[in-house]
Amino acid sequence: MDEKKRLEKEAATVIYLNLTKEVIEVQRMDVEAKKADAEAKLRDTEARRMDVEAKIHAENTRIMLADLSSVDDDTRAWFMKRRVEIHARDA
Repeated sequence: MDEKKRLEKEAATVIYLNLTKEVIEVQRMDVEAKKADAEAKLRDTEARRMDVEAKIHAENTRIMLADLSSVDDDTRAWFMKRRVEIHARDA
């Protein structure tokens, strides 16, 4: 009878160890998936940041290169104010 109980206990231990290994593997895969998701979000955020910077640069370039010879005084004043802001920020 003792031999049977010992074998049952060994079998239960093997099953427990295998299940524990499977749980650890699932947890590892979950961590890897979360890490990959975080990295993808970081890349997306960086791409959006670069897009915003490109749009700002394009707008600043448009302002700096605008021909003010045919605009009214208020518009000219606005452009000149923005040019000063751009120069101050880029200096």
